[in-house]
Amino acid sequence: MPLIEAEIEYLATFQNLVTEGLAGDGEVTTEEKAAIAAEMEKRFPEYKGAAGLTRRDLLEQDLDWLAGQLAEEDSGE
Repeated sequence: MPLIEAEIEYLATFQNLVTEGLAGDGEVTTEEKAAIAAEMEKRFPEYKGAAGLTRRDLLEQDLDWLAGQLAEEDSGE
C-alpha cells in the first residue's frame, strides 16, 4: 500500500475508534484510551514513537487532542 493511503487508513481508523469512545457520554475514559491505543498498536505495529516519546505516549496525546476536537464539532463550537 502506498504511503499516503496507509497514512489515511491509519488516521481514519484512529478517528473512528475515538468517535466510538466518545459515543454516549461524550468522553473517552482511561480504559477506553488504553483500549484504543492497544487496538492501534495491534492494527499498525510498524508505527513507532518519535521525539523521545513512546508510541503509547503519542497515541494518548493525539487521542486527547482529537477527542477534544470531535467534541467541539458535536457541540457546534
